[in-house]
Amino acid sequence: MTRTIAFLSGVLLCVGVASAQYADFTLSGGYSHFYPEHSGGLNFSKEGAFVDGDFAFRVPGPVPLFAGVGLSASGYWESSDFWFVDNNNFVQDRTLWSDVETVAVEPRLAVKLKIPGLEGFFVKPMIGAGLLVDDYAIDTPSVINNVTFIQTFNHTGAAFEIRPAIEAGWSNRGLTFGGVVSYMAAWGGFGQMGDMMQELRVGLFVGFRF
Repeated sequence: MTRTIAFLSGVLLCVGVASAQYADFTLSGGYSHFYPEHSGGLNFSKEGAFVDGDFAFRVPGPVPLFAGVGLSASGYWESSDFWFVDNNNFVQDRTLWSDVETVAVEPRLAVKLKIPGLEGFFVKPMIGAGLLVDDYAIDTPSVINNVTFIQTFNHTGAAFEIRPAIEAGWSNRGLTFGGVVSYMAAWGGFGQMGDMMQELRVGLFVGFRF
């Protein structure tokens, strides 16, 4: 997950520098909660964190419309101690790990609306849709013929996702700050978790105008 976040941040920064005079770049992060179609008999955390980079051009015209692309990643991690008796009747202690990650690439459209009477304050509804790649590795105990085994279930899949969001904040001299809320629904391959996933994000953002 750390490598994924570093890669996404590097790509977005390079793109922003290359087109600095034409675009807005926004970086956000915060809390994420995802809702799989079902658990599939796996134990994992549904609460985690996200990081999101948004690069958008202002579309010429009377409407403050922005078109661009977003790259984002979410991660959900958990560990727990598990005690069991092995086939030699010895008590064993194992740490069970679960790691669920998603990475999304989505074209986006947004409208930046100024709030009358509040200089610098704005709301920015947006919508994005694109590719979601999901990946998990989850340790799960199972008992076969009265013997306990620890299995690691792995899956990597892809899905189509759509993500409406809204930002609210304050801007001054090319800098913006504020909060963001988004909801995502995706349909595709999520292994034992089913064919659909939803995600709620709540976070903060900082933006730069180039």
